[in-house]
Amino acid sequence: MIMRRFKESGDVEKARKAVQASQGIKRTYSLAEQYTKEAIRQLNNFSSSDERNALIRFTEKLLTRRK
Repeated sequence: MIMRRFKESGDVEKARKAVQASQGIKRTYSLAEQYTKEAIRQLNNFSSSDERNALIRFTEKLLTRRK
């Protein structure tokens, strides 16, 4: 489906069902949490500044943003 760029009828729905069946959304969110925690850990290595704090706040918001 991906190789043919979801051009056939029903491809998008099939892909959606496959993602749901494999808990793809849950697993993706879990990975995003891990990367977010690591990003914040790395940012905390920098000296405290308004810019660093803004980056940390921005990073934290990435997990809760909506489309």
